[in-house]
Amino acid sequence: MLPSPLQKFIITLFILILTSIFFTNLSTSNSKEIEGIFNVISGDTISLNGVVYKLEGIKAPNSRQKCKKGSLPWLCGAAAKRFLSQTTHGIILTCKTKSAGSVKCDIRGRDLANIIVKAGWAVPISKEQFLKEAELYARENGLGLWTGKK
Repeated sequence: MLPSPLQKFIITLFILILTSIFFTNLSTSNSKEIEGIFNVISGDTISLNGVVYKLEGIKAPNSRQKCKKGSLPWLCGAAAKRFLSQTTHGIILTCKTKSAGSVKCDIRGRDLANIIVKAGWAVPISKEQFLKEAELYARENGLGLWTGKK
């Protein structure tokens, strides 16, 4: 017995849906791995071969941003940049591209964003629990941006 026109339509529709799902998964999992010694642009931004990347899940002060310690302003953005520069200086980072212009990097097997947040030089902007715990640690210990706010 041959399939009816309705059955043919349903089979065709099913094949189209499966094909669509397959190609959507391919395009969203196009995470590319990048390795190298990166240049530091700011406390949460790095570059390699002229391409600029934001570290995923965190926000650090801009390089020229000032914060207040008591009533005195200080260059917290420059300090955040200096911390990232010292942390990554001469070390090969292994990064995976995430959303457009965003990367998740490891330094010697440790998550770079977590290191920065735990040292107090950035705050999490994602819902990652480990980043929230790192921020709490920095706050409780008066580190980085939280200096003098204990």
